[in-house]
Formats: sequence, structure tokens, C-alpha cells
Amino acid sequence: MSDTPTPQAKKSPASLLLGLLCIALAVVSYVLWTKTRDGNVRLTDTQTQLTRAKSENAQLQKDLDAARTGAAQVEKQLSESKTATAGLQKQLDTAKANISDLENQSAGAKANAEKLGKELEAANAKCAQLAGQAGETQAALATLQKAYEEAKSAAANLQKQANDAKAQCSDLQAKLDKALSDIALLQKPRPKK
Repeated sequence: MSDTPTPQAKKSPASLLLGLLCIALAVVSYVLWTKTRDGNVRLTDTQTQLTRAKSENAQLQKDLDAARTGAAQVEKQLSESKTATAGLQKQLDTAKANISDLENQSAGAKANAEKLGKELEAANAKCAQLAGQAGETQAALATLQKAYEEAKSAAANLQKQANDAKAQCSDLQAKLDKALSDIALLQKPRPKK
């Protein structure tokens, strides 16, 4: 055998260096690939988050528009409420004025009621007095009625007595007339024989 080194022996340090470079390149490639993959994942996540943010932003814009519309409606309702409140305040003031008038009328009515109550008491007292007088008058009327009946009865008796007396007078007059006639006949001179 000769002393010439084999190609295997020649390649040892260069192969080692080349192998180390390949390994380093492989490690760097793996690291770069991993970072690229992570970057892609992050980019995808960022894109997803951006899409989600855009969607949320669109929803928030809708909510903001709805809130603005709601605020405008609330402002309109507030304005209407202020107008209604002013109307109600006016009605309240009118009601208070009416209540004051009614209180004054009520005070006047109470005074009139007290006056009428006193007049009613006086009228009741007068009525009781008149009722007493009416009772007395009725008793007097009953007495007068009884006296009238008695007087009527007495008048009837007197009328009967007067009629009887008249009849007796007529009889006596007839007897007197007859007696006078007889006397006149007796007083006539008799013819001489």
C-alpha cells in the first residue's frame, strides 16, 4: 500500500466543517421557518383580529348611530315633555286659582249655612210656638163648636117655642076676633018690637 491519503481521509476536516455548516444552515433554516410560520400564524391571528375589530367597529358604529338616533328621540321627547310640563304647570296654576275661589265660596257658603241654621232654629222655635197656639186655638175652636152646637140646639128649641107661641097667638087672635065679633053682635041695638 502506498502512503497517499485516501479521499476519505482528505475530506475529514472539510467534511466536518461542511457538515457543521449544513447543520448550522439546517438549524438556521428551521429557526427561520419556525419564525416564518409563527409570523404567518401571527399574521393570520392579526388578520382575524383585524376582521373581528372591523366587525366590532361596524357594530359599534351601528350602536353609535342607534344611540344618536335614540338621543335625538330622547331630545325630542324631552322637548315634548317640557312643553307638556309647561301645559301641566299652567293647568296646575289654574287649578290652584280655582281651588282658592272654591275655598272662598266654601267659606261664604259656611257663613250662609250658619246664618240659615240660626234662622232655621228661630223658625223651628216660632213653629213650635205656633203649634202651641194652634193647639190652644183648636181647643178654643172645639169649645166654640160645642157652644155653637148648644146655641144651635137652644135656637131650635126657641124656634119651636116661637112657632108654638105663634100658633097659640094665632089661636088667641082667632078667639079674640071671635070674641070681638060676639061683642059687636051683642052691642048692636036690637030692633024694638
